[in-house]
Amino acid sequence: MKITAIIAIFALISLAFAQTSMEVPAVDIEGNGLLSTLSVTASPGSGDIFISITPLTGVDTQHSEKIALALAAKKAGVDQKKFDVLFKIESTVEEVDGPSAGAAMALLSYAELTGKRMRRDITITGSIDSQGHVGKIGGILEKATAVGTSELRKYAVFMIPRKQRIQGGIDVAKYALDKWKLQVVEVDNFDDVIKIAFETKEGEKVTVEEKIIPPLILIPFKASEKPSEFGKIATSELSETKRKA
Repeated sequence: MKITAIIAIFALISLAFAQTSMEVPAVDIEGNGLLSTLSVTASPGSGDIFISITPLTGVDTQHSEKIALALAAKKAGVDQKKFDVLFKIESTVEEVDGPSAGAAMALLSYAELTGKRMRRDITITGSIDSQGHVGKIGGILEKATAVGTSELRKYAVFMIPRKQRIQGGIDVAKYALDKWKLQVVEVDNFDDVIKIAFETKEGEKVTVEEKIIPPLILIPFKASEKPSEFGKIATSELSETKRKA
C-alpha cells in the first residue's frame, strides 16, 4: 500500500515539472510558412487551463485548447479536473489565432497526461472537434515547406487532414517526398494520430489505410400515372387562378 502511494506521488511530481513540446507549422500574414513551438505542461490541480499570452492568443485558439484537452483527457482515461494545464506557444508572429493547431494540442495533451513518449520526427496540422475529427485548414503547401526545411529537426512525417494533399493542382505528398524526403500523411481522426505518434518508430514509414467512399447509386423508378393528392390540389389551384385572371 505504501509503495503504491509513493509511486502515485512520484508520478504527480513528475507531471508537475514535465513539459511536452512540438514544432507546429503555421502561416504568417504574408502567406509564408513558419514553425512555432507548442508546449503543454500538466500538473496536479483543479482543472484550470492557462494560456501563454506571448504572442497574443486569439479566441479561436483558446477554444481549440479546451476542445483538445477534453478530448485528450477522455482518450487518456484521466479526470481532467485533477490537473491544471498550461499551453504555451512561442512564435515570431504577433498574434496566434485560428483552429489549425487543435490536433497538435490534442496530441501533446494526450502525451502529457499519459506520460507516453511519442516519436520526435513527426508534426501535424489540422483542427480538432469534440469527436476527434481532424478538420480542414489552409496553407498546406506553405506549412509543408516549413516542415521540410526545418533547421531544428529533420522531420520524417507530416500529418494533414484528409482530402487536403492536392493544393492548387499540386500533390503536396509527392512534392514533399521528392524535395525533402518528407512523408505527408492524411489523417481522418485522433485515433489515426495516436497510432502514428505512439505505435510507429522514428524514421519508420507510415502506412495509412485508404478510406474509400462508395459511389452513390441512384435506383431508377417509374412514376405513377395516377395523379397524387398533391397533384390534384395543384391542378385545382392553377385552374382557380386562371379563372380569376
